[in-house]
Amino acid sequence: MSNRRHTAAKTHFLQALASATMIILGVLANAAYAAGLSTQVILSGGENGCGTVTGISSASLTCGGVHWETAEIELSGSTDADFGFLGAHLDALLITEDNIPGDNIGGQISSSGSTRANFTDVLTISNGPVSGILQFEFDLENTTSFDVVPGNSYSSVAQAYVLLNLSVNKVLHQANTPPYKVITSLSGTTQTGSLVFNLDYSGGQTTLGIQMIGVAVCGYGINRGSEHCDISVDYLGTLLGTTVFDSDMKIVPDAVVTAESGFDYQSWAIGDSDDDGVPDEDDNCPVDSNAEQEDFDGDDIGDVCDDDVDGDNVANVDDFCSLTLIPETVPWVQLIANHWALIDSDSEFDTAIQGKGQDRSYTTTDTAGCSCEQIIELQGLGNGHLYHGCSISAMDDWLTLVN
Repeated sequence: MSNRRHTAAKTHFLQALASATMIILGVLANAAYAAGLSTQVILSGGENGCGTVTGISSASLTCGGVHWETAEIELSGSTDADFGFLGAHLDALLITEDNIPGDNIGGQISSSGSTRANFTDVLTISNGPVSGILQFEFDLENTTSFDVVPGNSYSSVAQAYVLLNLSVNKVLHQANTPPYKVITSLSGTTQTGSLVFNLDYSGGQTTLGIQMIGVAVCGYGINRGSEHCDISVDYLGTLLGTTVFDSDMKIVPDAVVTAESGFDYQSWAIGDSDDDGVPDEDDNCPVDSNAEQEDFDGDDIGDVCDDDVDGDNVANVDDFCSLTLIPETVPWVQLIANHWALIDSDSEFDTAIQGKGQDRSYTTTDTAGCSCEQIIELQGLGNGHLYHGCSISAMDDWLTLVN
């Protein structure tokens, strides 16, 4: 019997949580699409529908229980919205003690609050494609404080999370990365993240709705002892910028986004200084066009702007051998004494014995940026050098040619 009560209480609690979330999600779907701001707080708590209250920008609710010796619920919430900014604060307090003596019914009691902050706008895209992709980047911050002291309860839940949703042309989208945070045991912590939305648009004008939803819940099932749950959550969402892409996800640098609200959505937009379709922040040559982002030596500097394309420590203008591989493929079999090759990641030639081998040492600076394999090919030497590395005579002859 107790397991059935536990399951029913937990199911009831989760259903109440889902219902509160869906109510708020439905508000955006029915919103009027013109430039405007709106906020709403929905609070509910208690046992058997003790109370529910909805406020425009703030609300508070206090109520008690039925099957409890003591049950105290206090909820408060507030929201703030401006174009490019969404904020909310939510407090949820739930305290219960033992059941009334002789009462075997038990019950489920919870306090939950939801806040919604939303701004809706009409955007016009000019100097760009009629159809394309709008990218929105948001910074999201969720600061939570928990004080939870469970009693002897079959079901005890405390959680807080935040969702961020966008709507274009009345179609609701969620962020490409998870748009919510779930925290069940952290206290005094701040969760941060950057959320990126890539949304298709068509026509020179599109409607936009950006909505942030915050939810905090304290809930218990059949209680057999004292319980205390106190949650305080602050949510903050800030729009960093909006960028226009064509259908191939190439930045349209000259595109202009104007808004009915007058808000500058491109104030922090992604730049593309060299007009190669790669955002500056991701471009390995931000001022030199290189759409393919080729980077031979993997140093995060693109080949078209790298003074040392192959990373051999010899500048391109002084490099006799382009695209030198380090380490190289020589020797094919085994490096032997007094033979040389670039077998590790530095620009100094290695040999099979410790020391310099007849007091000699070689670097790529000495060889004008050429490896043993390249020296063998350019001098037309036999395969013996490929098997075991370049001999001292091969190295010295090459140095005489290039110096």
